[in-house]
Amino acid sequence: DDLVPDKRKVGVPVSLVTHYGSGIGIPDAFINGLPIGSAPGWGRGGGLCCVLLPSEIPKAPMTVRVRWITYRSNVEEKLEHETTVPVNFAVRPGESSGVYVHLLPGHRAEVWVSWPAPGSTEYPGPACPRGPAKVYTPLPGEKAQPTSDT
Repeated sequence: DDLVPDKRKVGVPVSLVTHYGSGIGIPDAFINGLPIGSAPGWGRGGGLCCVLLPSEIPKAPMTVRVRWITYRSNVEEKLEHETTVPVNFAVRPGESSGVYVHLLPGHRAEVWVSWPAPGSTEYPGPACPRGPAKVYTPLPGEKAQPTSDT
């Protein structure tokens, strides 16, 4: 009971889901300044236990700040990204399986509070990456992929 003295809040685990592709990684990610961890560029990784959320779905929109770093070792490129996004509540936080931070192509982010988790056909957020990853395609202004001389 002492861990969450405000009974209007509940602790919820956070997971990172990346949709970039291969050839890129996420060495660091944060939600409202709290470290989520690292992840490959495709699939699930990282995690944090826990963030405090209202025990009920807020009536007013709620936003969080997501910050992350992308690193492409094949071209020695490290970029920092930050955005403030709304939290999508599919269920009350206390009934959820967690908070899912999706890092999407175009250096975008989405945050979902849901039951079930990504990978389920009933998950309301972006589809969980499956199968072999496509190679990350650089955006304009990013370093080009090296070409092979074969």
